[in-house]
Amino acid sequence: MIAEFQRGLARTTRFSGREAPAAFWPYAFVVLILALLAIGACLALLARLESGPDFAGLSLWLGIAAVLVVALLAAAVTRRLHDLDETGLWGLMPLPFLAIDIVGFPRALSYFAQQIADPWLFAGLFANNILYLATLGALLAMLSRDGVPGPNRHGPVPGLWDFSPTA
Repeated sequence: MIAEFQRGLARTTRFSGREAPAAFWPYAFVVLILALLAIGACLALLARLESGPDFAGLSLWLGIAAVLVVALLAAAVTRRLHDLDETGLWGLMPLPFLAIDIVGFPRALSYFAQQIADPWLFAGLFANNILYLATLGALLAMLSRDGVPGPNRHGPVPGLWDFSPTA
């Protein structure tokens, strides 16, 4: 799994070509586990503040973590979609909803901290989260499909165990 992760990191800026599932899923798994560990560490630090929870700080770190995960997965998702003979633009489906959450979440938390209810903001963020989860689920379903056998417009069939950065 370490080799797949190193290969994925080496190809972070390479959006062309194809990616086999055997190379994609271990890399994506490690990126998500590292993100969850980082978020957990931030939550633990923020919970220890004597002044109470710092919602602005929490939102900032969650936003940074989301941007880093998207940056680390963008090229790999694009190559995986290319293996399905799809455009990499399908990978953008969840991003508008994620951006709305990153912007709206701090505002909602500040209202909760002040014990002020804004039902429209809550309803809007709830609906946005449903759409985010739906588009993320659709993207994961696409990424889970088998690749197109044989070469396609994005290149030859990816080698399952070729872990060179240029492959």
